[in-house]
Amino acid sequence: YAFQSLNVMTTLVATMENDENNNNNNNSDDLTTVKFLIHYQQEATVTYLPYTLTIEALCNHLSSICHLTVTNPPAFTIKWLDESLDAITMSSQRELNTAMRLYKK
Repeated sequence: YAFQSLNVMTTLVATMENDENNNNNNNSDDLTTVKFLIHYQQEATVTYLPYTLTIEALCNHLSSICHLTVTNPPAFTIKWLDESLDAITMSSQRELNTAMRLYKK
């Protein structure tokens, strides 16, 4: 899913998923969090982040998970998979908000 090279930006693929097991319990956090499945360098990591996440916080969290240096702008590209499994680049708060809105459907 992700390829890293010295001359190419690192790509992280994040899949936002509905977690059926969590949606069936009565925990109020389930209504305010998103399950992210992060693919990076042949590894997958699951993390739960708030719906109110900012793009800066997402980049910082992904940098931490993947052991990348935090830079501004980020030295990596974030892509998310929509329901058609198309990889959509996410680089702004507006694009993150759109992804979150579509996730809630």
